[in-house]
Amino acid sequence: MSLTASRPKSKIILNRVIEDKSYIKFYFFRADNSTPMIFLLPFFSNAVIEESQTASYSKIRPIGRAGTIPTYLGADNRKLRLSFDLIVPHIQAEGKNLNLYTFQYKSTFGSKEEDKARFTSREPIPGQTEGSNKGGAYKLRQSWLHAKRHYLKLFNLDGFTPNQEISIAKRSDLQIYDIVMWWVNLVRSSVINNAEKSLEPPPLIRLSHGIMYNDIPCICTDYRIDNDENAGYDLKTFFPRKLKIKMDLEEIRIGNFGKYYPGLETFGDNLAGWEAIIEHGTKDPYVDILGGYR
Repeated sequence: MSLTASRPKSKIILNRVIEDKSYIKFYFFRADNSTPMIFLLPFFSNAVIEESQTASYSKIRPIGRAGTIPTYLGADNRKLRLSFDLIVPHIQAEGKNLNLYTFQYKSTFGSKEEDKARFTSREPIPGQTEGSNKGGAYKLRQSWLHAKRHYLKLFNLDGFTPNQEISIAKRSDLQIYDIVMWWVNLVRSSVINNAEKSLEPPPLIRLSHGIMYNDIPCICTDYRIDNDENAGYDLKTFFPRKLKIKMDLEEIRIGNFGKYYPGLETFGDNLAGWEAIIEHGTKDPYVDILGGYR
């Protein structure tokens, strides 16, 4: 029998930074072909993705032959069934310093400082007509004033305006609920167009999840939001502590109808077959990772 004491197991827990590796982006395209608005929904827990794709064959049945001859007609778009959870206590613990606007807007031009200034500005964006669109956050902030006052009332802070100073703890709670509620509404927006400008379609959704899925362009055909009764609710706002979200995504590959090249904007979105896997080892766009949108 060995008298050597066994070494205690390490209790170090590494932060996997899931939210930087697993997320979906919502691209809201406008009828005037201007730069799309881009909003980010990161996953703070493991997402589950079920993938499927169906081929279409025409079967020729020669007389007297004990079998058919299949002729390939094409394939349906790849289907991705995405499931993930939004757990409020988890987000509170992981993102104590989260800024709501950090997760709201990412443009495809300019530096981060320029994007931030453009988004939070109350002045018209350069190049746009007076009164058309003020800074990206301006109208959004105005539309939230009523909702924020409702939050303040629920948190027993009635009488404060959204811009007034409140305790750090209360402000943190309000911010977390703002973030989670914003993400829920992003999911809700995934199947609807702009009611005022019907030519502006539902957002394009790009899925990234580790090395398995890299900036996959999709449309959402269906979503479901459910709450976990076992996790309970916030007693003041009745907001569920755990939301279970499922989205049925369908891959859309159009690009510029040319040859597929991974990592190149637009070319990475071109339709790719098995030749791309042989030549490049993938058929994902890879634009987000190799220097495109993010």
